[in-house]
Amino acid sequence: MSKREADWFAEEKLTQSIIGAFFYVYNRMRFGFLESAYSLALERVLVRKGHAVAREVGVPIHFENEILCYHRLDMLVGQQNHR
Repeated sequence: MSKREADWFAEEKLTQSIIGAFFYVYNRMRFGFLESAYSLALERVLVRKGHAVAREVGVPIHFENEILCYHRLDMLVGQQNHR
């Protein structure tokens, strides 16, 4: 297995966990709320699952080795913490 394939498989578990948390929140809350309510619920579920979660993170956008601006990510989710 190549390093690229191994990296892809590592992210597959994280992706499955995030998508599973999304569906859990949606199935519990259904529709009709503001995005902020769903985001808070998703954050809580992800943290309960052991993920590191950061909200509204500013990341630099580079062009030719210069920072042009910062882009705000709504949510940044890390791998599960091993307990």
